[in-house]
Amino acid sequence: MKKISVLIVIAFLFVGNLQAQLTFSTVTYDGEELNEIPRYSWGIPIEKKVKGKKEVLFTYGATINNLGIIFENTAGDRHKHRTWSIGPSGGIHFGLGKSLILGASGTVSYNFHYKHKIFPNGERKDKIKNVQEWFSDKVEPFNIIPRFSIGLRDKFVLYGEYYLTGLFNKNYTDDNGFKPFEGFEITRFNIGISTDLNNKFVSNEKILEPENDVSL
Repeated sequence: MKKISVLIVIAFLFVGNLQAQLTFSTVTYDGEELNEIPRYSWGIPIEKKVKGKKEVLFTYGATINNLGIIFENTAGDRHKHRTWSIGPSGGIHFGLGKSLILGASGTVSYNFHYKHKIFPNGERKDKIKNVQEWFSDKVEPFNIIPRFSIGLRDKFVLYGEYYLTGLFNKNYTDDNGFKPFEGFEITRFNIGISTDLNNKFVSNEKILEPENDVSL
């Protein structure tokens, strides 16, 4: 919780943009569907916005994301898999009327940290931190995530995202020669809300300074 709070403060003070999202997923193992639990997470977009013509806005920059899934196996144990990722992001947004914005954007991010926690029988007090690795080969290295959004200018934007890439590296082989992720099939999508406090959807028209009257 302390780490999350620090990230939130940094985002608002220095970035001015923050996104919160729920991740929904379907998880099957060897053809059997497992119980999935929606996962709440944060992201920090660090993006520049450039106003184009006729109510068009272009964005580019980078996004730091906390991504992952939660599911319960057939034994009732709860598994949480999480990655921290960073990568370029950008998109195009259209102004509709005086208040609405429609957007199409996306990000390609690199998973630089992976953590796996197990809660036997779903009990938080019995938490086991199974894996915590930098640049882990247990997960796919990259995420490709397109986004579609609708919102209000200078206020909140609602968005939906779909993952075009998987989470686990199915080719990963442990020290015993076993491929623990080979039987997994996972689909993921996010529903979230984003704030936009500093970079505004503003007009690109120049404001001319009034000329000084020097006549007598």
